[in-house]
Amino acid sequence: MAYSSEDFDIEMQSYNTKIDAASAVLNGVSVDLNKPFDAGLWKDPLFVTGILTGSSLVNAQQQMLIQLSNFQGSGKTMQDYAAYIVQCGTWYGSGTCPFIPYTSMTGAAADQAWNNFKNLYLSTKQSIEYTYRDEYGITNNCYNGCIGESEFNMFENNFAGFSTPFWDGSFFTHPDQACGFYKFFNYTNKVPRFIKNVGDYDMTGDPLGSIWTNNRTGT
Repeated sequence: MAYSSEDFDIEMQSYNTKIDAASAVLNGVSVDLNKPFDAGLWKDPLFVTGILTGSSLVNAQQQMLIQLSNFQGSGKTMQDYAAYIVQCGTWYGSGTCPFIPYTSMTGAAADQAWNNFKNLYLSTKQSIEYTYRDEYGITNNCYNGCIGESEFNMFENNFAGFSTPFWDGSFFTHPDQACGFYKFFNYTNKVPRFIKNVGDYDMTGDPLGSIWTNNRTGT
């Protein structure tokens, strides 16, 4: 069985120290999980041709690279942001909190920073995955984000768009869309079941390429 994106996540979560993460064994290969992207190579299967292809793959890679190099626009790498949380999370002094870069940290503090880093990485990855899941559902008229969401807005995602003096778009075009104008109220108080992994969806043909050029990153 091919080594999957979910396998990578499970393995990454299993390492609790920075030193152990530096010599992790994934799919029989020793890798440094402190560097999910290193020397131009991805270690995470999500960002290697397979689940995503074409511009969808390139755009997903780009979104993760942006966060790895400048996490949430902080001016810090994701690693150093993780280190900052450990060292300066309760900083109340004047000026800028001095902190040791992630790569130079050792001991218990380094292990805390590693756990912060892996959580930041995996949550960022999940946000990218969920963006693709949502767009897949919207594109294929099988979006289910309204299930169990009492505050669901049917006007989002053009499920009941108003772009002209008359109703158009999914209001008439997609009457069978579960979260569309005609049916969303049947599901907002229900409980979602059988949640799928991103790997369950057929991402070939790049049905979602336009999402990134429209700056809808989901992060």
